[in-house]
Amino acid sequence: MTSKPGEARLGRRFTACDTRMDKGSHLGVVDSILASQLAYRTSEAAFDSDFEAWFREPQAEAEWSLRRRINETAEESVEIDGQPQSVVRYFAADSVPWGVHLIGVRGTTVGRDVVADLDIFAEGALLDAVFALLPGGSFVESDWKAWMAARVARITSPLRAIGVDDNIVGLERFVDDLAKEDAATSRSMDTVIVGHSLGGAVALLVAARQDVRAIGVSPPGLGMTRGKFGVSLEALQRHGYAVHSTHDWVSLIDERVVPSQGWPCDLQEWGTHGCHMLDAPWELFSNTCGDVYGRTMLATTG
Repeated sequence: MTSKPGEARLGRRFTACDTRMDKGSHLGVVDSILASQLAYRTSEAAFDSDFEAWFREPQAEAEWSLRRRINETAEESVEIDGQPQSVVRYFAADSVPWGVHLIGVRGTTVGRDVVADLDIFAEGALLDAVFALLPGGSFVESDWKAWMAARVARITSPLRAIGVDDNIVGLERFVDDLAKEDAATSRSMDTVIVGHSLGGAVALLVAARQDVRAIGVSPPGLGMTRGKFGVSLEALQRHGYAVHSTHDWVSLIDERVVPSQGWPCDLQEWGTHGCHMLDAPWELFSNTCGDVYGRTMLATTG
């Protein structure tokens, strides 16, 4: 694959431009933003149209096929083969020629997602505020803070409608099934999980627990929250990468511990909420980096 003119120069400015998600260097951060956008497409017609335009048509040699889609806004529980699925919803697509399973996790959309936000981040957000107010709180070691979050989660567990792991168990089971399938067929495939906000945090947590790779777009920090899920700091940093804006309030929740790339968001143009949403990073990174085909935002969105 040939590099685009100016790619190296832009890569030095935005290191995320050089981030590739799979061993074949086919997918990069712009693709992760595209897939994160796609995870929000709750209409089947809109999802199919964008999947065709963003992945299947321009990347024909990849032979993308849709594997699973449960990112609709339905509030009711979903079961597949008799197994309950995660509260957090997602879609999955495969490219055998490229050797990648791509999973896009949906962010906060419906009421059940808000419950998931509280289930996953409440203790981390609370302790983050406590340590910020305590003299010397910033010097407390990350592992101790994560341990504290896990202890607090045990105390608050009777107040939960579901277990903490129930928010991600279906996605983890699916990732595990992919690994077993690949082993049985002797295929060499990488699993890459992407997502925005809540979806980005879930992607990073599941990747760390399942030994796969993830890119989170504007996720909350996971320095303390990881303790609830039994995830080590080393695992998060080895398997995950994040991009966030300079004015993203969500990414200030908990502690940022995942290797990340900050990007400048114009607060006057986008506002506080806009600097967290996907439109701003999509415009910046697509026009700065382009995807692996050199397409920019104008080329892919009409």
